[in-house]
Amino acid sequence: MINDVLRLMDHLRFDEAHLIGYSLGGTLACKCLEVLPERLRSVVLGGAGWNRRGDGAYRSWTPLAEMLERVRPGETLSSYFWPNPDARPPRQIQNLVDGNDPAALAALARGMLEVTVTEGALKSSGVSTLAICGELDPIRATVLAMKAAVPALSVRVIAGLDHNTLPGSKEFRDAIRAFVANAK
Repeated sequence: MINDVLRLMDHLRFDEAHLIGYSLGGTLACKCLEVLPERLRSVVLGGAGWNRRGDGAYRSWTPLAEMLERVRPGETLSSYFWPNPDARPPRQIQNLVDGNDPAALAALARGMLEVTVTEGALKSSGVSTLAICGELDPIRATVLAMKAAVPALSVRVIAGLDHNTLPGSKEFRDAIRAFVANAK
């Protein structure tokens, strides 16, 4: 997937670009800081932090893949993510989740074990980077860990929002616009 970013930039004849990714896209954008920093003007990691070998986020990919591999034809994927019907998100979110192929997602989860980024790469990339997450998003811990390792990282935590509510918020959009406008 990182090579897809590079190939798209080449196809569009972009020598460099502002790269913005959300959730999985943010994780991949973080890897781009390591793989192709010279092609990046700035990076926004939305709803994503630092995927580093051995940490809790890294270790969560294998159980996720195993859960996805248990989904049988005719079963809804959302019933695995939210087994308690009373705790399920709105139907719109469930439908979005249920529209995915569990086997493809399982393969993706296993592949994420290779999308780690070293501390040295984060510190040496020199790319202006913003990590933005909701206060209630579990991914926040990986954002804060990255900030501890890379003090130059800009971080914006939006109060009261979680992983699902952040991307639709005005605060999220405004933070991205302001950051990209000020990036070199």
